[in-house]
Amino acid sequence: MTRLTTTEASRNFSALLGRAAAGERIEIMRSGTVVAVLSPPPHPRKKRFLSPDEFGELIRTLPPLDDDFLREIEEIRRSVGPPPTENPWES
Repeated sequence: MTRLTTTEASRNFSALLGRAAAGERIEIMRSGTVVAVLSPPPHPRKKRFLSPDEFGELIRTLPPLDDDFLREIEEIRRSVGPPPTENPWES
């Protein structure tokens, strides 16, 4: 395990993040006492999209919509007003 002072850590923070992402655990010390530990997350987050079948299964497992849902959506749309007819991305 690596130990660094707060000064060393602040000067090399970006590199330390890379080392933690690679699996290293780094202790950061102030006045001889560990004040923080930089480590990889316990369960790395995987970026992926759902397949059409997975999305369909997700939708099928959602609880049913109640009777007020459509009415509430219509009220929200009325309160917001109609969508812009011009290019919404123009500055």
